[in-house]
Amino acid sequence: MYVTGAIKGNADLSGDGDYLDGGESSIGYGNYDGFISVFDASGGYLWSKRLGGVSNDQGLSVVTDASGNVIVTGIVLGNADLSGNGDYLDGGESSVGYGNYDAFITNFNASGEYLWSERLGSTDVDYPYSVTVDATSDNIIIAGTVGGYDADLSGDGDYLDGGEDVSVYTSSDMFISVFSSSTYVWSKRLPDLGNQNGRIVITDSQSNIIVGGDASWDVDFNQDGDVLDDGESGSANVDYFVLSLDSTGNFNWVSRVGGSGACLAESVYVDSSDNVYVTGYVTGSVDFNQDTFLTEDGEDATGYGLKDVFLLSFDINGAYRWSNRLGGSSNDSGYSVTTDSNNNVIVSGYVNGDADLRGDLSITSGYGSNDAFISMFDQSGSFLGKKRFGSSLSDNGKTVFVDPNDNIIVYGKVGGDTDFNQDGDVVDGGESSLNYGLDDLFVAVFTVTNNVAPTLTSFSATQSSDGTGEVSIVSTVDDADDNELSIAYYYEEIDTCGASLPSTTSTISTVSSLNGTAVTSTGSYQVTTVTTTPGANIVTSTWTSAIDVSGANGETYCVYAVVNDGNEDASMTTTTVTLD
Repeated sequence: MYVTGAIKGNADLSGDGDYLDGGESSIGYGNYDGFISVFDASGGYLWSKRLGGVSNDQGLSVVTDASGNVIVTGIVLGNADLSGNGDYLDGGESSVGYGNYDAFITNFNASGEYLWSERLGSTDVDYPYSVTVDATSDNIIIAGTVGGYDADLSGDGDYLDGGEDVSVYTSSDMFISVFSSSTYVWSKRLPDLGNQNGRIVITDSQSNIIVGGDASWDVDFNQDGDVLDDGESGSANVDYFVLSLDSTGNFNWVSRVGGSGACLAESVYVDSSDNVYVTGYVTGSVDFNQDTFLTEDGEDATGYGLKDVFLLSFDINGAYRWSNRLGGSSNDSGYSVTTDSNNNVIVSGYVNGDADLRGDLSITSGYGSNDAFISMFDQSGSFLGKKRFGSSLSDNGKTVFVDPNDNIIVYGKVGGDTDFNQDGDVVDGGESSLNYGLDDLFVAVFTVTNNVAPTLTSFSATQSSDGTGEVSIVSTVDDADDNELSIAYYYEEIDTCGASLPSTTSTISTVSSLNGTAVTSTGSYQVTTVTTTPGANIVTSTWTSAIDVSGANGETYCVYAVVNDGNEDASMTTTTVTLD
């Protein structure tokens, strides 16, 4: 595991509770410094480095290449140590010829030995938000923002390479720089009257480069000299965009979407089928698939709040696949998205107050101000599971990824005691805030058990022959996971059953069970639930329901059975009964 960010003063970079390991002392450094900490798959500390100078510096993104080398990018101000050796004598460490905040890229081998570094930027403010490595070529790709007319995007100290010297810019232009090891390959800058930020970069199996970011006003994404193509026209509101280039920088496609307020793309990921997933936040109603309607999942802001989490998927050619919207009545954001070996999609970020983490307006309550969360969906966008955790202060899940065993690893920030494993206490490793400060970094690992949905293998509804109007409902439920089950029944006067539970269903008024215990519920459509105890994969319950059939005269009713196994994975089946 590789962690980068910013620290102030003496800092524990190994997780052992002291400041005695290499790079943990702040002597010779400044206010905020960048760092890199490396741990093995079991969380064991391997090595760390402290980076920066006497001003404010920060690590923003970290990645590894095929040889296990560790590449870190971030920002520095003034002379800065990029090798972790305490001086400013290595490549790119001097600020001569540069300006305010500058981008840096530095490389270490798997054992933490310094390899090389470069400094990029202008005389204004520059940010390299993200770095990735193309798996095919091992090229290093950086995306971010530069300010100023002239910006060194190659690390050679001049502004003579492609896209470095521009005649028109505002306060920020998106840039991409590509290196092969320490050798500059090419760069691209998008100079326009608007502001553009390249916040995340990743590649697919075809070595296409995909950048997620945000932009205001018009942007010539394909650099054909106009802003007439799809996604190029904009307004003062900040929109998010996803831009695809080939491996040499040629334009493939762009998708740009905005709402009534600011919309940002914070993270982009590509699965093994080259489908693209994007998360961040949107404000107001948003037309994700750009068809001028608000009928797709998550497009209509009704029921949500200010800023909301969005999760959006494209195919390799930029065609819309599906979308989801998460959040509550306050400000929420997605920070990171990844996939596992089954192409299930995991998103992390923060939510504030009661919030929908499923994409269906169902609510989960919280702990404090902002809480960290992870939500999991299958590759078609259907909800699989969620986790919410935090302290009484402000917390977030900044980065999420999976290991080779599909364990979910979340990195972020917490304040105060935090119940990471949700066992009701804060006495487990790393949960107590004792000996730490106001805001602390955390790394949490969750094991995912792929739940198998329960199935109703048989289901029948039969009117009794004694003239009472009672209907006997019998169901057989199969659950391979042997979870505790709940079964609910609904009915509707209709000849043909629908594929999903309609809003016009009525509750069954009285139920008695020969198996389990009948529990009365006041839900909108559910009147009774019988909970069975695990112990066998096959559970059979017999139900008797009194339905008022006076004057029925042969009316047909559809009876719906919905089974849930406690892991929010449900199945439904139907049958019909004609009442005489």
